[in-house]
Amino acid sequence: MCNCSSMSAEDIITSDPSFNYPVYSAVYAVAHALHAVLQCGADSCNKNIKVYPDMVLRELRRSNFTLLNQTVQFDVNGDPNFGPFSIVFWNSSGNAEEVGFHYFYPTFKFFINSSKIKWHGDGEVPRSVCSQECPVGFAKIQEGIHKCCFSCTICPNGTYINSTEDPYDCISCKKTEWSAEGSTSCTIRLLEYVPFTDTAAIVIMVGALVLVALTIAMSVLFAINYNTPVVRSAGGPMCFLILGCLSLCSLSVFFYFGSLADHWLFHCPAKAIR
Repeated sequence: MCNCSSMSAEDIITSDPSFNYPVYSAVYAVAHALHAVLQCGADSCNKNIKVYPDMVLRELRRSNFTLLNQTVQFDVNGDPNFGPFSIVFWNSSGNAEEVGFHYFYPTFKFFINSSKIKWHGDGEVPRSVCSQECPVGFAKIQEGIHKCCFSCTICPNGTYINSTEDPYDCISCKKTEWSAEGSTSCTIRLLEYVPFTDTAAIVIMVGALVLVALTIAMSVLFAINYNTPVVRSAGGPMCFLILGCLSLCSLSVFFYFGSLADHWLFHCPAKAIR
């Protein structure tokens, strides 16, 4: 803290204004905020109002006044958007060296000359975390008590990682969804089927119908010649059972085409019997 009693008036007048202007404007800003909270007029203020810090802060963000031909005001976060700011680096000798600047007015400008910054050690910019960020689709596994130290593991199939909400756990997909390894979201499962209008389906169904027609023709032929020695030696009644089963197997081909909604009532039982 500076001992102002040992300073002369000339020292104060000739001091660098870039150091005292922020203090000067800060005092004025708080004074304007208190003036608004206490509903001060030209002569007096409302002494019945009990002032709380949040009331002053709210009015401080609304401050908008002119000081030394410079407009003083703040944004919604309470940050000043007036005047230039110097970015300084304190070197080993204890002196502050300007390495950049930050301008709000008339245009926003921010600049840092990294070559002027002398980092300790090998001169490289130090990292503020002990682990590099995980690649996309990887979950963090905390190592020790510090959350900034972790290893990475890829999320397996059927899971995904939401790095924004929870970067530490792989979330399982729903039964109606799926995901590949290292996914950041799940995909809805698509129902794939061969339509009846497909060329291959038409060829197979025509072949099945031809086979059914042949088995029916064979059944009629066996029925006409049922009492002949040839039919009896071929199996007799068993021939009709075999031909019937062959016809049903041929007809089951139709249940493999089209969507499940087209024949859901017979699809599963027919496949189970087969």
